[in-house]
Amino acid sequence: MRSSVLAFLALVIGAVAPPILSAQSAAPAIGGEVFWAHTTSLPGSPGMGGFAATLQSGGVGVRASAGFNRRFDAGGSVDAPWMADADFFIDSRALGQVIGIAMGSFMPVGFVGIGQQGVHDPRGGVGAVPTFSYGAGASVPLFAGLRLAAELRQRRALGDALDPYAPRHGVGNGREIRLVLTFGGRGSRSGRAAPASRRSGSVVLAGGTRARSRASGTVTAQRVLTTGDEYLGVRYLYGGEDPQRGLDCSAFTQLVFRRNGVSLPRTSRQQVAMGREVLMDFGVIEPGDLLFFASDGSRIDHVAIYAGDHEILHATASGNAVRYDDLRSERGAWFVNHLVSVRRVLGEDRSSLVHSLDAARRLAPSVDRGDFAPQPR
Repeated sequence: MRSSVLAFLALVIGAVAPPILSAQSAAPAIGGEVFWAHTTSLPGSPGMGGFAATLQSGGVGVRASAGFNRRFDAGGSVDAPWMADADFFIDSRALGQVIGIAMGSFMPVGFVGIGQQGVHDPRGGVGAVPTFSYGAGASVPLFAGLRLAAELRQRRALGDALDPYAPRHGVGNGREIRLVLTFGGRGSRSGRAAPASRRSGSVVLAGGTRARSRASGTVTAQRVLTTGDEYLGVRYLYGGEDPQRGLDCSAFTQLVFRRNGVSLPRTSRQQVAMGREVLMDFGVIEPGDLLFFASDGSRIDHVAIYAGDHEILHATASGNAVRYDDLRSERGAWFVNHLVSVRRVLGEDRSSLVHSLDAARRLAPSVDRGDFAPQPR
């Protein structure tokens, strides 16, 4: 019975995944989940452990999951409840920038699915019913690409039981609460490489001159990047300023530059007033320059440090941590497409920086909304 259920779920996933994921611009990412669930739709409302595999692109995806338990009664009889589901899910990243920005690192999700659930008793046979289910949940980032989620699912039996034992064993409708640890499909330093030469709007990704490497930067730039490396893996936190708890993008740049003797204001829209403007040409941009991005094409809401060789170092909301991203990757293309300004603060005259800082601080501070790039693969 269980093998037939898993085969059924594989067929469902194989049928619905290609058309759903092909409609998304981001490359599909494979992930995994482990979970504990408590359900009222099986006899005795058992707790069950389980696992799931996900295939996701952007804010939509598909998931196949299975949960099991083994219990013994006083007479030594084994009662083994189980469940299996194939779900289609959608999270806040697919609902538009305004909703996603408001949620920050808190990510709600909704889902619908079909599956089977049942029990196995050697003295009474197997009882199983096909089910339709729907529900919602939310997740928050932990560290290193891990997220903790909670979900509430409502199950409905579809038609008659697959065999006569199901009603006797109390297999029917009910609710399920699931605690989930998600992993995988994140944490990659860079995505799949794109062509080495590409233009995006007015941004020159690879020009006639070789893009500057990290080694070609100034001594101060190398120190800045070395300092930034100390925070790799620190989780992203909307409005966060403490590396022990989490950082947002501008708090990260402010902290790194402050440790190297350069004062920056708090937010990306204030920091863009610092230093001098640099042409958005990666043959001209140098390691240590600040790159500013606008999710809606106009309002700046993200900042990163250029590391050379078409890489940026930043605290990224979509990546859930401080990490490097390659601008030639499919994920990096989002940042190239949303780059709106480049500023150079290293090597600038101190008096001009003080003047810029005074002017920037007069701008109304507003916590950065974060980037909406595709999740790392």
